[in-house]
Amino acid sequence: MLVALLAPRWAATLPLAAALAVAALGGAWARTRLLGPAVARGSPAAPGVAILLDVPAAAVRHLLVELERAGVPAAFVIRAADLARDPELLPAILAGGHELVASTADGAPTLPWAAPRAVRERVLGTFRALERLGGPTTRAYLPPRGLTHWCVRPTLLELGAFLLLPRRRWGGRGRAPVERLGRGDVLLVSTAEAAALAELAAALGARGLAPRPLSVVLERPVLSDRAVSPVAAFYDGLAARYDAEQARAGASPARTAEATLIEAWLAELVRPGMRVLELGAGTGRFTERLAARGARVTAVELSREMLARLRDRLERRGGFDLTLVEGDLVEVEVGGDYALICSFSAFEYVADLDRLLAAVTARLAPGGQLLFTTARRGPLRAFVQLGNALRQGVWLTARSEPELRAALARAGLACERIKSAGLKLGRHGGLILAVLARKAG
Repeated sequence: MLVALLAPRWAATLPLAAALAVAALGGAWARTRLLGPAVARGSPAAPGVAILLDVPAAAVRHLLVELERAGVPAAFVIRAADLARDPELLPAILAGGHELVASTADGAPTLPWAAPRAVRERVLGTFRALERLGGPTTRAYLPPRGLTHWCVRPTLLELGAFLLLPRRRWGGRGRAPVERLGRGDVLLVSTAEAAALAELAAALGARGLAPRPLSVVLERPVLSDRAVSPVAAFYDGLAARYDAEQARAGASPARTAEATLIEAWLAELVRPGMRVLELGAGTGRFTERLAARGARVTAVELSREMLARLRDRLERRGGFDLTLVEGDLVEVEVGGDYALICSFSAFEYVADLDRLLAAVTARLAPGGQLLFTTARRGPLRAFVQLGNALRQGVWLTARSEPELRAALARAGLACERIKSAGLKLGRHGGLILAVLARKAG
């Protein structure tokens, strides 16, 4: 206010300077999450807490003996520099049943001030070192000193990895902060003293907070035998709580409208014994309905964790003619001559619609039908897409009705029905489009 009175011309620069300072300084601190989301803890319903050890490499072997004696699982922060000095360190950690979390190759906390190319190389360094050693890699990345850079998130997305940022830390001095810990918390420990760790384990036991593997506490995979796409990585991490999250969103007008519309169409289209292919099955929201109608269903899902939950869900029911396949919508090998191919809210993940529809057409039997729902282009959908991009790191492709009709025609499919649903204004609008098309007989 004083600047506005004394120097009006300069007053407008103060908010801009403050915004730049927040972006430059606050963005460097990962806890602000200005540069992307981070995983800080697991669910409060998790069966315990996770211990993440960030200690000198020379102390790891001694700690492995102490952890085995105490029966405590842990995760170790690892760096490419550590692996270069001691290539046998990785097998020793894994043999003890512990997990890995990657940090920058050298561990130096200077990411915010490095050039983008240097940031990328330093983040990738540890992941590449793990690949060269031939063992499992990790999907978790811990920024040194909690400092990050705008290049970190896109680099992690390429690997299917996530940014880990524990809320609780302990350096071994003073009492362990177990009073502030609750189920689902991750405690970052930076002491290698056996006595301190024994005190920590005892204090946790007194509170009924058993140390559990990091993957169990976070309810997402940490160790992995391969890199995955950003979409697969996101749904792998969401799989454990996906059904609960969708149940909370059950009152969503778009979701309710989609379920009502598709249920009516499936009742008309699905006959006992017919061969059905579902692309992007998720945890089986519609797969179960297809199988319950007597169809012979082949369900394809990109996320291994989602597919595992789909398998558990339908095996409990039993009596279904069901084949589960891990793979993407376009390249997966599932044969052909399907009477019906279905996909619900998955086509928006494929940017090349012509290539996708060509693959679908090749799998359809003559006279077979394609039923799918996808994101409808519109002003409201743009806000949904923005939120999804911030959460998942991918931009979904929304399409208009004319665009879908033209693409179907190019693929040799005749459009039989197309209907919008979800948050409509009279006959207009809608967040999704439901489409039914047929291949020539």
